[in-house]
Amino acid sequence: MRYLHADKCQRKRVCHYSINIKMPCYILVFIIVSFSISYEVFAQNKTLPDGWRLPNKEESVVKWRPEGMAPYLVVKEDFNGDGVTDEARILVNIDKANFYGLFVFLSIGNKIETMLLDTSSDKHFLKYMGIFPAKQGVYKTACAKGYGKPCGKGEPEEVTLLFPSIDYFMSEGAKSYFYWDKQIGSFKRIWISD
Repeated sequence: MRYLHADKCQRKRVCHYSINIKMPCYILVFIIVSFSISYEVFAQNKTLPDGWRLPNKEESVVKWRPEGMAPYLVVKEDFNGDGVTDEARILVNIDKANFYGLFVFLSIGNKIETMLLDTSSDKHFLKYMGIFPAKQGVYKTACAKGYGKPCGKGEPEEVTLLFPSIDYFMSEGAKSYFYWDKQIGSFKRIWISD
């Protein structure tokens, strides 16, 4: 990630950045304000899907989760590489008392697309489930690590994450990554541990 340093404005009102680009300071301020506003609009326009709600304290507070706002229940990253922050959340179904699901609110152009990636019909497991950012890189899959049966036909031994992804895990249990596949324009799931 590149960080811009705007605190080095000189008399000519030109800012010097760590990426060696010069521009008038008012343009930098405009860019920063525009990005902040677009992110706020994204956050405000995103609504929860019909029939789903945020987990309550009783459903989400357990000893393994650190204190703070929604620990391991929200991930904010640019999942599809378009330069806009997307959001993943674990939500609880209002109508079906024991259902929870993993949703992604993905920016596509000017709109937010809501995608359901996984559901479970046993809310008891919600206390043990979490999400965390998975960094870009190359990872061995569960079958390559020897978990369960050996990798079969069509099962990769490693996966390359081109964009930040979603580490979907059970505390002291299985783990999978949901990652954006640019070729198919959707998320794929790969198991990392059993």
